Amino acid sequence: MAWPSIAAPTRIQAKHIKGQHKSKMETGRVISGAKHVVGMLSLTLYWDAMTQTDLNSLLAAHESDAGGTFSWTHPLTNVTYTVGYAEDEIAHDLSGAKVNRYEVQVALEQR
Repeated sequence: MAWPSIAAPTRIQAKHIKGQHKSKMETGRVISGAKHVVGMLSLTLYWDAMTQTDLNSLLAAHESDAGGTFSWTHPLTNVTYTVGYAEDEIAHDLSGAKVNRYEVQVALEQR
């Protein structure tokens, strides 16, 4: 399983997630503790004008790799993460601004 060789995303949104257990006591005080030992990175990748060729490669990778894990390297930091698709679908719309280009959004999560 591998991330396809496609153009880098136009924008990357990252979230660091570290879950907590919280319980409200009868006195009104709240006690809490970490839900997990380590945090998780959630990524949403955006392309404003992806080519049809890159879209076909991305959809083929999603078709074969959904449910598994693969390595993805952040194009700006060069840090490699083990990730998987966070959602069952990949949103892609024809771009209103550019002919034969797609606006694409992909959600990944660290595993």
